[in-house]
Amino acid sequence: MSRLPGELQQFLAEIAPFASFSPELLTWSVEGPRAAGFLGYLVDRNILIVTLGEEGQWFRFHALFRRYLLRIADTVVPAERRQHVARRGAQWLERQGFIEPALDLAVQVEDSTLSVRLLEKLSWSLVRRNGYLPSFIAWADKVTRLGGMPGTEASFWLAWALVFERRYEDASAAVSDMEAKIETSSSSDAHKRLARAKAGLARIVLKLHMDDMRALQAIVPQWLEHASDADPFERGAAAGTLALALMVDNQFTAGRSAARTSMSAVAPTTSIYGRAWASNIAAAIEIAACDIDSVGDVLDDLEAQMRASRNEDTLIAAVTACVKARLLYERGELATALELAAQALPVGRTCGLLDFVWLGLEVLLPATVHAQDAPPPIALEQLRRVASDYPRRLTSLLDLALIRLHCAVGDPAHAQALGRRVGIWSQDCRYITLDDIVLENERTAAAMAGIALLTAAGEHKAAGDLIEQETATARRAGRRGAIIDLHLAQCGLHMTSGDERQATRALSRALNHAATCGSARPFYEQRLLVTNVLRHSRVKDLALASDDARAMYDKVVALVGAQELPATGAAIHLSDPLTRRELELLRMLDAGLDNAQMSGSTGISVRTVKWHLHNLYAKMGVKNRTSALARARSLQLLQ
Repeated sequence: MSRLPGELQQFLAEIAPFASFSPELLTWSVEGPRAAGFLGYLVDRNILIVTLGEEGQWFRFHALFRRYLLRIADTVVPAERRQHVARRGAQWLERQGFIEPALDLAVQVEDSTLSVRLLEKLSWSLVRRNGYLPSFIAWADKVTRLGGMPGTEASFWLAWALVFERRYEDASAAVSDMEAKIETSSSSDAHKRLARAKAGLARIVLKLHMDDMRALQAIVPQWLEHASDADPFERGAAAGTLALALMVDNQFTAGRSAARTSMSAVAPTTSIYGRAWASNIAAAIEIAACDIDSVGDVLDDLEAQMRASRNEDTLIAAVTACVKARLLYERGELATALELAAQALPVGRTCGLLDFVWLGLEVLLPATVHAQDAPPPIALEQLRRVASDYPRRLTSLLDLALIRLHCAVGDPAHAQALGRRVGIWSQDCRYITLDDIVLENERTAAAMAGIALLTAAGEHKAAGDLIEQETATARRAGRRGAIIDLHLAQCGLHMTSGDERQATRALSRALNHAATCGSARPFYEQRLLVTNVLRHSRVKDLALASDDARAMYDKVVALVGAQELPATGAAIHLSDPLTRRELELLRMLDAGLDNAQMSGSTGISVRTVKWHLHNLYAKMGVKNRTSALARARSLQLLQ
């Protein structure tokens, strides 16, 4: 420094608070025509300065050099001058839309008034548009330490961010402070009404994270009615909260309506964060109802939007990945689903929303029970630690799912021990209805676990009665996936009773129903049962009612590992065994021969070849050679 011209030394000390700078910014800030020349001098001589971006118009100092400059600035630049330069810099940055760097300058020179004003502006872009919650909390803490009192907007988004970071006590205190400031302020009645709506929404979001879903079903419609002039983003957030509260109570029709309200409210906004939450909530409802045909397109579009807006590494991106993983799992795309869920869960677990985290856990949990196939991507104890950070319902859902999975893999002792611990299974092998269950998704999970326990214990009458009761409830609620689960539960009950014929019929009902919604998940979770039934069944006994049902059958055969049965066992899946000639022609199809080539190789006429292929396709339940080859591979007829 001592070798530099004196004016340049003074200039460097004055601009030390700037984390990054351009010639225009510095010229405006120091009000000196030589600022651009000084900067050029530093760049030409590479004096501890770094060029930012491809265009080379912005710069920053090396970190150690900047720390040195900040230290000497306190001694060589009067406080009044430091504040003057920083304020002008903040003004220039604010006009250019660089709010965060402007706030950084204001905090650097301890200007609480300017910091409060900039924090109000920053809340919109940092939280509402992009979802950078920890960053905003850190800025709010800095401003508060300066003695600044955040305004209504910043207070609301601080409470929001604290809730989503699961700092619930801090969030509740922030809302209380906000409410107190509103009532003691001298603002107009109209302004106070809007501010009260914001505080009310913060309370709603807090209740969502505390899993008080029944309260939300009551208070959110009232909020929406009385906050008709609230910001569209805020109305969208409230409606989305209501949609989730209705979803976990299996009220899908009302939940879809609330989700549409949320989507409509946030659609005109520029907030990718808001649109992403609304889209994820809508997708979660369709997955819960097992109406998944259009969900994939919605999530693909959402991922593209986040990539375009550089939101790929945010919390909402992890939540979206959990939702997509659960969709892929429902479709039977296991490998991709597991990879997505394992990558997203460490980030997504911090979102504070129990039901989004549960989507990821649902994908990962079966792999911990089927660990003999391959090491699970995340160990069961890790999943339990995630669940323990949330309200009780998440741990309950996890344990109830584990009971069913242990029964499904033939480990009833483990399932019964867990059932007794949870409180749904008595020492004398009775299913106990829990009195403290409030929400339908937990109640139905408990009932399904009870069916599995009763079936494994040989309590067939009690299991059958519970299946009948739950089937009626699932049909009323429109829970298509649950109906497949219940058909498979009936299938398992018949198998343990020794009635293979009725078990096959129940599996047929499950396959035909699954074909209408594309759900393969239940068959994977009950894969030992499904494989056992298929081993003793013929395709015609399954009464597959459509091409979609036959395609679902092929998917399930591959998914549950039934293709690993011996060839003789696989062959009985056909309505009639293939003749020697039909098998010969099937292998020629696999080799790519056309009808004329097959005629020349076998010495029979083309017309006879076509006749044999017609019979072959009929036996395999397909309409063309491509489908015939796919079916043959699933049955291992081409080995």
